[in-house]
Amino acid sequence: MKEKISGIVGFIGIIGWGLFGSYVIIDDSMGSDGMDGFLLTIAILIFVPVSSIILYIIWTKFGGKNLTESDKIKFQNELLEELIKQKELKKKLEE
Repeated sequence: MKEKISGIVGFIGIIGWGLFGSYVIIDDSMGSDGMDGFLLTIAILIFVPVSSIILYIIWTKFGGKNLTESDKIKFQNELLEELIKQKELKKKLEE
């Protein structure tokens, strides 16, 4: 659940960063004094990371994990080991 929440927050944040970057570029280009190359560089530096982060968040389904079969088995083994340890500790406490 934490992954989904952080994915949604990241998605909203990066959309805001993209909109803010767009505003800065449009605002600066209105009164441009020959800084068009600079603005193009800034636009690329803002929109390439923004686009890649948006795509990453969407492709991972807002933080969803795609576990392979071996990862699922490892997770289940770790869970079973923890349950066994928990039962052993309960027995020791009862004695």
